[in-house]
Amino acid sequence: MPASRVADRVAWLRRRIEEIERSPAAGRGGGPAGPDDPGRQGGAAPLALGAPAVDAALGGGLARAALHEVAAGQPGDPSAAIGFALGAAARAAAAGGRVLWVLEGAAAGEAGALYGPGLDGFGLPARRLVVVAVRRPLEALWAMEEGLRTAGLAAVVAELLDGRPADLTATRRLSLAAQSGGGLGLVVAHRAAPGPSAALTRWRAAAAAAPPDPCGGLGPPALALALTRNRRGPCGTFTIEWDSHAGRFADLVAARAGAAARRAGSPRTGVTGGQFAAGRPAAPAGGPHAGAVAAAAADRPPRPQAA
Repeated sequence: MPASRVADRVAWLRRRIEEIERSPAAGRGGGPAGPDDPGRQGGAAPLALGAPAVDAALGGGLARAALHEVAAGQPGDPSAAIGFALGAAARAAAAGGRVLWVLEGAAAGEAGALYGPGLDGFGLPARRLVVVAVRRPLEALWAMEEGLRTAGLAAVVAELLDGRPADLTATRRLSLAAQSGGGLGLVVAHRAAPGPSAALTRWRAAAAAAPPDPCGGLGPPALALALTRNRRGPCGTFTIEWDSHAGRFADLVAARAGAAARRAGSPRTGVTGGQFAAGRPAAPAGGPHAGAVAAAAADRPPRPQAA
């Protein structure tokens, strides 16, 4: 998409947000921002993800008005990174904000486009999402910067095929833009960049083994996270799952204990998970599966298979 068309879309988005903020239904009422008010600069509470161990390492959650990076743990398997960003964006938008998702064309060709019904089931209503598709990574970074400067957006996500264009200079600009607008900034890279970055945190996300549901089918999507850079606290590794009903992440160890307790209290029905996605058989209970890679499989339609 030409840069002029991207600029037109960003300008339209700004006008739309201003109309929403001026509307009495916006519910702001001129009062002080609450702890979950998305994207307000100046002492805004961090975005709690819901998993106690992760939130403790982050000092309460992901800092708002800041830039964060998440990359795929393995090349060619970006679903975990996308799922983590979707969960964080859903948490940020839960208080009524909107999410801007900037998608590089090459990344869409590899992992597919966001899928409306899947997003609704995941916990991020499609009506709260604005998607801008661009051809080149530099256009994606420019659109992300403009979005981060726009007050009223709960989160701005840029999905890139390769994280190298988001170098130290680019991430400094994005960090300053996030401070200006007050929103949560997330750069999602299918392939991690080894160079330095101005991001407040850097993550690697991969699939994790997930416990089955009470009927023995596929359980919630599970992630193995590695926090490799944290300017406000310790780094570490975490295994979490996404609870789409509660709209939060949870520690997988606690989830396993709860699932075991439920299985002990009721007999197994023998029902299996069946097919999670077209052409994909379910994996054995407790092992990694396509859904556990990070929920992106549920949010993106399967790519057509060659004849």
